[in-house]
Amino acid sequence: MLDINGTVRYMEMNGKEVAAKGILGVVTGVLLYASGWVGNVWWCLLILMAIDYVTGVTGAAINKCLDSEVGWKGIVRKIGIIILTAICMLVDYLIATLSAGAGFVFPLQGMVTIVVCCWLIGNELLSILENLGLMGVPLPGFLKSLFAKFKDVAETAAGEKDKPGE
Repeated sequence: MLDINGTVRYMEMNGKEVAAKGILGVVTGVLLYASGWVGNVWWCLLILMAIDYVTGVTGAAINKCLDSEVGWKGIVRKIGIIILTAICMLVDYLIATLSAGAGFVFPLQGMVTIVVCCWLIGNELLSILENLGLMGVPLPGFLKSLFAKFKDVAETAAGEKDKPGE
């Protein structure tokens, strides 16, 4: 960057600016990769993450307990979720590539990402319900158990949860 005298000056960025630029790069790359592959489930997760963040901030504002530290931690958590799903996509890619290299087609391509995304969707849905409750929105009682089923189905699919009676 040049100042008014034509001297080259380097723009100093604080840690948050550097993190924001890095995050933007990672998010853009992941978006470009995921949009053509595990698309629908992943996009639903991203939309729910945004809704969760907005409803969380709104609930905190309504209850007069906004806290920038909590907000920053929420953003970092969402970034962590995006990184986790990107890693799952890479694992799915490796499974597909290695199985094709071994001479067979793995029949469940993308399943690691889909199962993890479904589990995360369950978390986001439950968090959105909590946030809406903080906002004073009346909620039907059955929604919490319905949204919790997303996590249960994902855990069962991943073999983490035993079936009833076992």
